[in-house]
Amino acid sequence: MLQTINSGTKITYHTGSLSENSTIVFITHHESLPEKAVIITEETPFHPMDYSWADQPGDIGTITTEDAVINVVDTLTGAINAESGKLFLGKDIPVRKGTTGWFFVVVHVVDSINTDIEKLQDQTVHLEVDKQRRLQLSANHTSAHLMALAFNKHAAKFWRKAAPRNDSLNSPDLDQLSVQKSQITTTESLDHYRFGKSLRKKGFNSADFVGQLKDIEQYANATIAGWLTSDKGLIAIETSGHQTLETQRVWKCELPEGIATMPCGGTHLTSLSQLDSVTLSFKPIEGTPEEIKVHTVAKLRNAEN
Repeated sequence: MLQTINSGTKITYHTGSLSENSTIVFITHHESLPEKAVIITEETPFHPMDYSWADQPGDIGTITTEDAVINVVDTLTGAINAESGKLFLGKDIPVRKGTTGWFFVVVHVVDSINTDIEKLQDQTVHLEVDKQRRLQLSANHTSAHLMALAFNKHAAKFWRKAAPRNDSLNSPDLDQLSVQKSQITTTESLDHYRFGKSLRKKGFNSADFVGQLKDIEQYANATIAGWLTSDKGLIAIETSGHQTLETQRVWKCELPEGIATMPCGGTHLTSLSQLDSVTLSFKPIEGTPEEIKVHTVAKLRNAEN
């Protein structure tokens, strides 16, 4: 059966949604996922792994049909070529978001379906995200942003001249200028930074920074602890326009220094009051003095564990 997609998936995960009823608009087995099937619905609360900056993993959960409960074991970003109808998944997507003639979709990866999958086409189903896993991922993603802001704040004195860009709190944006990779899990977020020759030419004193890493770790932890105990801390996701994967979303957090903002397509807490603590650990990478890793561990308040 020929299946056609003429629009991107409507998303609701940025609102904190964990469940939606929607219609299956595309279902198939995909050559890159042996023994699995993929389902695309008109609308979804499931957050997919981004294909260009794969930091937060896709949600898991269930899709309930008229006859069965199907396990969603992963959620990916997909892109469908409007002319050919071919579905590309994750890192195999050959174009940028917003490219004319392509529709970006949330792809639910499910356990192999034994029944005739064509019977599920156009069926209204119930989608349910794993709440506890989403909560922990959101906590660690929010904490990763706090880490970046504290990281920038306490690295500011190591710039010999004006940095090429500042963050939303007006600190030199070392995070964005030096980050190589970010990974968010249910236990922590992990950020890999490199302070290479080009950054040094821009005026950053990486040798002194790395030499004082333990002090910076202590200062950054104290800063975040202060943010968590302040009377500020409301978090919102600012969006505009029709909500698809191509719509830009901005994380906003109220801090004593002002409103912090970062473009972000992930999921987040709604307030810093949901966090009991955030602990940062700065670690040099052995044999590579220009590189460090920062481990950020968020602990939710007992009522949310």
